[in-house]
Amino acid sequence: MKTIKQILITTAVILCSATANAYDFEIDGIRYDITSFSELTVKASSLSETIVGELTIPSEVEFSGKVLKVSEIGDDFASSNLSISSLTVDDGIISIGARAFKNCANLATVDIAQSVTYLGEECFYGCSALESFCNNGIITMGAKSFAECGNLKVISIESLDSLQQGIFFNCSQLMDCNLANIKSIGKEAFKNCLSLKEYYIPAGVTTIGESAFQGCSGLTSVTIPNSVTSIGGYAFSGCSGLTSVPIANNVTTIDNYA
Repeated sequence: MKTIKQILITTAVILCSATANAYDFEIDGIRYDITSFSELTVKASSLSETIVGELTIPSEVEFSGKVLKVSEIGDDFASSNLSISSLTVDDGIISIGARAFKNCANLATVDIAQSVTYLGEECFYGCSALESFCNNGIITMGAKSFAECGNLKVISIESLDSLQQGIFFNCSQLMDCNLANIKSIGKEAFKNCLSLKEYYIPAGVTTIGESAFQGCSGLTSVTIPNSVTSIGGYAFSGCSGLTSVPIANNVTTIDNYA
């Protein structure tokens, strides 16, 4: 019987002989790269053109007689893919890379396991068919993760720690936000979210970045908690529906034209 070491050596030889491929192996239309021979982990690195409609990324795959753990989805995994309409990410995967599903214009439903704690920048940028996204495991999202998602109406990520630059930029249909644990709102985070009517900034937020709510013309009410200490320039510029913005007592810095 072969030992694990012998199997891994054999696998390595197979992979070295397949240098023409930009990936290590492919199963069911998903291409993988081995990230650790000792820990038996792989990355879902790219998607073949054979998958249409529903896409499920498993947390385990079998290759060369061994069960390998899928720990991450790589950068640009399915960028600009117009064939997939739904996405399921199984429990056990912990990160999704930058631009992984950028401009997947027909991606309408997304179900991501709570084991995923990280989304890279522009992960779902331009997914214009996506209407809602709910997850209570994600802690960190990169800049512009959901920017240009023109039909996104509902976002709920209670575990998220902050809003990076332009996360919901140009999400013109966004109406319902549940982001209870964020500590900061970055530059242009909600810029041009035209359908956002009222927003209760969560207690614990300390900074509101430059142009954070700029162009939110439908915004009629905003509540700023006492935890906020600084508000960036143009934060509420172009919010024509706002008649007043109550400023919390602890705010020490308001940039010009906030």
